[in-house]
Amino acid sequence: MSNYLKTHPNFAISMAYFYLSLCGLLYQYFLLKSFNINSLNFITLGDFFLSFIKSFQVLWLLILMYIINLIVDIYFYQKRIKERTNRLSFIKRFILILRQQQKIQLYLFIVFLPILSIMAATLDYGRKMQIEIDNTTSISLSIPIKSYIIDITERYVFLLDNTTTYVVRKEDLRSYKIVYDDK
Repeated sequence: MSNYLKTHPNFAISMAYFYLSLCGLLYQYFLLKSFNINSLNFITLGDFFLSFIKSFQVLWLLILMYIINLIVDIYFYQKRIKERTNRLSFIKRFILILRQQQKIQLYLFIVFLPILSIMAATLDYGRKMQIEIDNTTSISLSIPIKSYIIDITERYVFLLDNTTTYVVRKEDLRSYKIVYDDK
């Protein structure tokens, strides 16, 4: 498999992008599910391919955890392998350890990314941006003047007042002003 990926790097990049998009879709689905909105009814293909950007903080956190775990493994493994490979330089020992350790690290990365995306969506439940909609738009769409933005896709804006969620087409929501942002 690794030889195939080395000879076809475009396929590997495409599969990685698809996997990240799937993790982003999970993030968006579980975020909106907490507000009783089925996001799969409102997303487009463009939303799917750009959805990993919404869960980007999860990806950075996981990469950071991956690097810290790798450094700790290499540090402790360096001490054990040093007696057996005294003649090798530090860099050669580091590369030797990295080759031995990277498969399990990569598998853990692949397994935990969707789980962390779902967890981040449930943690983002309380993070909202309050907006103020002009009076004519509010009356024409039957939505309150002050609302919270839950999420935005290519065509829709998901709003919340104290008890009700609203799904509004972007082109119908002409203008709004950000009143409060707790991010």
